[in-house]
Amino acid sequence: MKKGFTIIELMVTVAIIAILAALIMVSFSNIKAKNRDAKRMGDLKSISNALNLYYSVNNSFPTCLACPAGVYLNNNPIDAVSTKLKDGNFIPAPIIDPLNSGNYQYNYQSANGTDYTLTFYLETNSIKGYSAGINTMKP
Repeated sequence: MKKGFTIIELMVTVAIIAILAALIMVSFSNIKAKNRDAKRMGDLKSISNALNLYYSVNNSFPTCLACPAGVYLNNNPIDAVSTKLKDGNFIPAPIIDPLNSGNYQYNYQSANGTDYTLTFYLETNSIKGYSAGINTMKP
């Protein structure tokens, strides 16, 4: 009797390990996306709280009349809203989307200062009341 494994037994074992590894990677990727969505919701709550504090001091929300499509809150030089919130000590640092690229950026719009709209994208359907894709939040 020979000792050891046949080539078929080894191939079956490798195939099973590969399938398990693929399942784990897919599951891990989904967990990361859900985690980013949860962070987005926390970020939006922080932005909303900062905007409400700004309103209580200035009697209006920050406006950008030259930006009808809104301002992306991404800490770039034209992000006047984050600058106003940071300079007023309403936030310690600009709050940006975990991915901060393409559609995954927070957008702020307020033409009249009496209300605002935050637009954001989610990767999954894991947040109750919101769906994957584009979503909005108002005060």
